[in-house]
Amino acid sequence: MAVDKLSEKLNAIASKESSGWKESAQVAADNAAWIKKSQLIALKVLRTLRELGITQKELAERMGISPQHVNKLVKGKENLTLETIVRVGEALGVDLFEVLIVKQAIHTQKQIIISFEESFDDEAPMVEMIYNAQKDKYASFKTAG
Repeated sequence: MAVDKLSEKLNAIASKESSGWKESAQVAADNAAWIKKSQLIALKVLRTLRELGITQKELAERMGISPQHVNKLVKGKENLTLETIVRVGEALGVDLFEVLIVKQAIHTQKQIIISFEESFDDEAPMVEMIYNAQKDKYASFKTAG
């Protein structure tokens, strides 16, 4: 009985329509690569605006677009075209592609370090064996001479 009443109350307050969370999550997962890059560009734009003391409204005026469009750009959820990236960069006097290049270079550098560390870990016993063999060889040479 109590379960039936709880179920009725839940059904009464629950939305009849789907919230769309599952679809939104799938879109985010499908578009994660460009969303990440858009966020990097958005952060660079926001930092540059702060450094130059420029408002989003002033940037919009420089670009000839609406402040609402600039607001969308700096949220990092827009799939930016090359033209938009160049126009924003020119309006701010910065190269926004540099952010993506630097990020890729840092990622590559991290991968090299990880690879080196992994190969060193794999070869450490061999390096130790060679060292010990050379040490023993030197010791026997020293005692023979």
